[in-house]
Amino acid sequence: MCMTLHQPLASMMVFGLKRVEGRGWDSDWRGRLWIHAASLEPSPDDVAKYEAFYTEVFQLEFGRGAGKPQFPLHYPTSCLVGCVHVVDVVARETFETWGSLPTSAKLEGDSNGSGFYFLCQEQKRMVLPFQMSGQHKLWKLDRKDAERAAKQLRACEQMPIDFQGHRDGRIPPRDAEVEDGAYNIRGRNGGGNRDGNRDGNRDGNRDGDGDGDGSVARATTLQRRRRLRWPRRPGRRSQPRRRSR
Repeated sequence: MCMTLHQPLASMMVFGLKRVEGRGWDSDWRGRLWIHAASLEPSPDDVAKYEAFYTEVFQLEFGRGAGKPQFPLHYPTSCLVGCVHVVDVVARETFETWGSLPTSAKLEGDSNGSGFYFLCQEQKRMVLPFQMSGQHKLWKLDRKDAERAAKQLRACEQMPIDFQGHRDGRIPPRDAEVEDGAYNIRGRNGGGNRDGNRDGNRDGNRDGDGDGDGSVARATTLQRRRRLRWPRRPGRRSQPRRRSR
């Protein structure tokens, strides 16, 4: 099966950046899903906006020091660009109850205004996307086209995640104070909101140009302080001083 997305989101999905795709309809499809780029050319503003957004998601996943993820050099249109593995399709309300999800995944979910989420893993991009027309919703890719495309797939899973583990409760809930060593799930002054890093700046972060609130800064400062504490060398213990006679 295949799904058509507008650029730059189509290429960002197969590059392992977009893991949650929102739709207004449910689906029982699970497994390989080919990604097709629609014919509309992306504007420079859209490219900049989404690259900023997924840089924010990437840094929430790995820390501010991780820099930027690998983005596509080009965003081709009217072509097949790669594939993902759909592990589940869940309602938005169900997704929001998974307390073990990292803040990065929650931010991705919140950015979708749709009622159902396609949860994608094992992203693979095509080295040379080839031109073809797309269709609405899910549509069947020709077998010969699928075989030709499969020969040039390259794994590109930049932010691995186990959605099934979060769904089935096999992954414990995140610590309420510190997530991934740097970012808070709930700000100390967040008033009980689910993601403290978006407190007071929800719209900014959705557009990819927000800096988060003070809870992120406090957690990052705490992490820096911990880095300054040198670990004790193994095998060396402090010996008591001998009194001189």
